[in-house]
Amino acid sequence: MSMKNGSKAGMIVSGIGGIIAMIGLAVFFDSHANSGATIATLGIILLLAAMFFALCGAFSKTGQWTAKGVTFFAFLTAAVIFAATFIKTIDPIFGAIELVVVIVVIVFSCLPGIKTNIAKE
Repeated sequence: MSMKNGSKAGMIVSGIGGIIAMIGLAVFFDSHANSGATIATLGIILLLAAMFFALCGAFSKTGQWTAKGVTFFAFLTAAVIFAATFIKTIDPIFGAIELVVVIVVIVFSCLPGIKTNIAKE
């Protein structure tokens, strides 16, 4: 399967974003195991991991979305990261790292050749 025009790079960067979220989940749980307010943060980090892995699958040739849908979902992921960081649910450094990753995903999702490599419009 040949993937050109940024599709493979979009998959890789999205996968890295999901892996970073899972690492952040483990680090947060380890450092806040006895705190009572961990459920919301754990849920948001799990949501981010799921969103990044969904973006990873969306860049494949058999993906479930159109190119516009991938871009919209990437912006939705950025909004969740920004909101969680703004209300101080997640660590600002973790939020900044994930925001940079999703901005790179947005750039890849806006490339002109992506439309030919993922699900047809």
